[in-house]
Amino acid sequence: MALKLVHIQVLLLIFMAIVCNAEHSAKVLGHVNIINSDGPYMGLVVPNTFEMEPLLQPPNFIVNENVSYVDLSGRTFHVGAIADQKVIVVMKGMGMMNAAITTQLLFSFFNINGVVHYGIAGNGNSDHHIGDVTIPLQWAHTGLWNWQATTTDINGLKLLGDK
Repeated sequence: MALKLVHIQVLLLIFMAIVCNAEHSAKVLGHVNIINSDGPYMGLVVPNTFEMEPLLQPPNFIVNENVSYVDLSGRTFHVGAIADQKVIVVMKGMGMMNAAITTQLLFSFFNINGVVHYGIAGNGNSDHHIGDVTIPLQWAHTGLWNWQATTTDINGLKLLGDK
């Protein structure tokens, strides 16, 4: 079952890469060409607005004078620089599939020399703080987890609840 799901995800990515190229207007693709003429860029892939908004605030983020953003396939790609490094910042949403699709869009459309997936990644270690860079020795794809707190118990058994 898991292998079948992976095959479906791969087919979806291939389909999206083919279809997306055909569905963008000449104006949008012209903006992409202007952006690429100033490249290469570092791609910053961010999961949500909570983590993206601080990146896009001055003086951290300097907006590109030619094209400040472009909308492609439901995502807004913000073009500029952070600390003299040319970047394209895009919000991907939650989950591995959104990360894969957004990263593929970066490589398919833009002159990218690297990608950084930026975010808190659900830190559970109180020794790590916002702004710390961590590189794990190992990691696992576990999907999206919805944590539930234990609630009342019946006859010594803990029950899971939504609170």
